[in-house]
Amino acid sequence: MKSPRLFSSLSWKILAENRVRFVFSVIGIALSITLILIIRGFQDGIIHQVRRYPLKSGADIIVSQEGAESVLLTSSVLRRPLKGNLQKVAGVEKVTDVILSMVIFDHKDHKAPITIIGYDQNQAMGGPWAMAGGSPLSRRAPYLKTVESSDIPVLREQLVPKEVIFDVKLAQDYGLKVGNRVKIQDDFFTIVGLSDDTTAWITSPVFMSRESAAAVLKRPEKSTGLFLVNVAEDRNIQDVQKRMVLQSADPRGRSRWMKSIGVLTAEEFAGKEEELTRDFFVSIDRKSTR
Repeated sequence: MKSPRLFSSLSWKILAENRVRFVFSVIGIALSITLILIIRGFQDGIIHQVRRYPLKSGADIIVSQEGAESVLLTSSVLRRPLKGNLQKVAGVEKVTDVILSMVIFDHKDHKAPITIIGYDQNQAMGGPWAMAGGSPLSRRAPYLKTVESSDIPVLREQLVPKEVIFDVKLAQDYGLKVGNRVKIQDDFFTIVGLSDDTTAWITSPVFMSRESAAAVLKRPEKSTGLFLVNVAEDRNIQDVQKRMVLQSADPRGRSRWMKSIGVLTAEEFAGKEEELTRDFFVSIDRKSTR
């Protein structure tokens, strides 16, 4: 049996002979751990970003097309007449809708994906929650009174200004500032504000009116994306959510607009965003290891 002293001397001799291999092994392990930590931090940062819009939208409940519970990775298309049905649910205080879709922004031969978010600028829900500069979109009067003849007043719908609010980091990347005119798809818009705390990993938001978003995306007049629902202060959010789910599942009491919808609290919607994003990363990892 070898003595401990002999075993120790042999170990140091082997280590000395293979010191280069040992050093590179240690460096390799250290780099692997560092890379894992960087990727995990990057992933956690992205998860925080994708959860932001549902949680910052101002909504208690978010209604989407069934199976399209994501702002970034899916596209929800609903019919606007559904709004009337949602407003009739006991406990609902306010309902507004937003139009969302990813498009390619092409400016001075530099292309990048952006997410158009069209919202009602007269409501507190759906738009940017923090501003880094400029101003919000101009508030819109529903109608503008004009006179066709000397004594017959006629109501005409007011034209919506073509204004946008850019994410501040996106604007910096393109060298844009408040007051600049930009082309999005086939329409020109004036940048009136810069949103803060909205930068995202793949695509950053550009906020505009619902009417502008519908025109840019060529959406049908009665089409929208998501409904954002506020619940009355004295009502329980989960109870109101259950009523919506039951109404959408009851073939006797629902309208045809209530079919095939997803009804989630803002927290649940954010959880879906997180789940889809994590699945996205897992699929990339699987492909890279094949």
